[in-house]
Amino acid sequence: MSDTSNWRGRIPVYFFSSSSGMVRQFAERLERPVFDLAVRDVRRSVPAAAWVLLTPSYKTGNRANDTIPEAVRRFLWHPLTRRRLVGVMGSGNRNFGSHYQAACRQIARASGRPVLFEFELQGTPWDVEDGRRILAALDADRLSIRDDERTNHDDALRRTASTHIDRGGFDPAARGMRRTAEHR
Repeated sequence: MSDTSNWRGRIPVYFFSSSSGMVRQFAERLERPVFDLAVRDVRRSVPAAAWVLLTPSYKTGNRANDTIPEAVRRFLWHPLTRRRLVGVMGSGNRNFGSHYQAACRQIARASGRPVLFEFELQGTPWDVEDGRRILAALDADRLSIRDDERTNHDDALRRTASTHIDRGGFDPAARGMRRTAEHR
């Protein structure tokens, strides 16, 4: 992230990337504010407004294991963080079979937010362009309202990002998310 002066009004992307850095490469090519959930201070923060999650999925060896990275779980623990989530983008590996995009899809299903975009590994240049286009559409919608209406509009933006919103919300305890002191 170099010049941030042109980022006003752009919905930020919070991402987690393994040591391979493939998700980081994709995130940094989106040309918007990006925040790495591997950084403890970022993971402990709460987004001030609407945001998008970019997460990889990992094959864990058996169906009982979860594919959601622990840093993503920790970040999603805070109720305001979950409330301000607009949608989820996912990176995966087709070699993982039924685990392909499992984390992205599980988070979307549990939170009632849409899967905005899925791509394989670090994505192609065309994937990056599609990701930018999707995020730009969300930005345009968000910028079309006045600042004093922004809080209510973030809720509306989240609802209009997909027609499949679960109004019951996201209950991490009911979905096996555990919290200990080490998680934050």
